[in-house]
Amino acid sequence: MLKGKTVLLGVTGGIAAYKAAYLASALVKLHASVEVILTEHATEFITPLTFEQLTGNRCMVNTFDRNFSHQVEHISLAQRTDLVIVAPATANVCAKLAHGLADDMLTTTILACRCPKLIAPAMNTNMYENPVTQDNLDILRKYGWQVIEPAAGRLACGAVGKGKLPEPELLVQYILKELALPKDLAGKTVLAGSPGPGAVSHQSLHGQDGLCHCQERHAAGGQGHSGFRPHGNSGTALCGGGPGSLCTGYVPGGGPAEPRGRFHH
Repeated sequence: MLKGKTVLLGVTGGIAAYKAAYLASALVKLHASVEVILTEHATEFITPLTFEQLTGNRCMVNTFDRNFSHQVEHISLAQRTDLVIVAPATANVCAKLAHGLADDMLTTTILACRCPKLIAPAMNTNMYENPVTQDNLDILRKYGWQVIEPAAGRLACGAVGKGKLPEPELLVQYILKELALPKDLAGKTVLAGSPGPGAVSHQSLHGQDGLCHCQERHAAGGQGHSGFRPHGNSGTALCGGGPGSLCTGYVPGGGPAEPRGRFHH
């Protein structure tokens, strides 16, 4: 699905850095060329060798690395990148990117990129909810970044709340939305018939950042789960977004003969 596309994966210094390895692997399986840049602090949690083995590309950390071709490395990489995703993104890196600071390989390269950019903040709940962090995220949105909301749950610090990096399967959905969906039905209204036995139709969904999330865990009177889970149990679907859109995907519990369900916003 991503053949011929280059994804730049930025990994910063948080405990969730290990999930970035799963994300890199998933993108390679979709035939993307994955270039990884680690911050210095990220190397305290995961090594460049891990990403080099997963992607087949050299993992970059140091802007002044002498082991390079005769090109300005960060400019060359920026020019061939189709999408940037920073996951996990610490509060520090969010602040740097929001204010145009470019003091390492990651921030310097991103500043030169003109492609779509995604960022997935992951940090302590109090840090995430701090008005300064929220202002920085709003600035990033203003400059065209798509901010992927963190998940809620128990954090590595022991706190319970919002701040977890979403699972790699969900991050892949955001990337596919940007690079793989043709968007040829944008602005169109589709009327569909019944999806057949074993699936739930006309289930209310709510859109967030172009993805569809199920409002309820079970649909009244239906079989299986309400919602759209193309990858495992993420509860999220690729969608063109907007009222009247139709989402289609696999619904666990629908039975082997009828695994596909359709849902309206």
